[in-house]
Amino acid sequence: MAITNLTPMWPVHDIDTACAFMTECLGFETILRLETYAYCRSGGGAIRVIHAAPGADLDDPARQMHFYIDCDDVDALYSDHAAALNALDEGSFKAPFDTHWGQREFHVIHAQAQFSVGQPIEART
Repeated sequence: MAITNLTPMWPVHDIDTACAFMTECLGFETILRLETYAYCRSGGGAIRVIHAAPGADLDDPARQMHFYIDCDDVDALYSDHAAALNALDEGSFKAPFDTHWGQREFHVIHAQAQFSVGQPIEART
């Protein structure tokens, strides 16, 4: 048996803002938008955005999430969305860099979630 897809669930208080972030900053498309649910997809990756329960403390570490998004060209994805990323609050993102574990990544924080977008360094041309 092999896992062929991972779709994390992201609880938020404002689904529209979360979907706009996914589209403008990370290149996803909102495929389905319901009152309390959205499905955002890009290539083979997807995130399910769900409305958090009223009064849910999204600052509680138990509710914070981190997503790793594999892509085939980190620099191109970053470049395509640089204007939206640069409009975020200071300290909310880190431009592409090479890690000591062999990945080229950029990082962005939005709401209670951190997104690490990366690709293997040897896959870069």
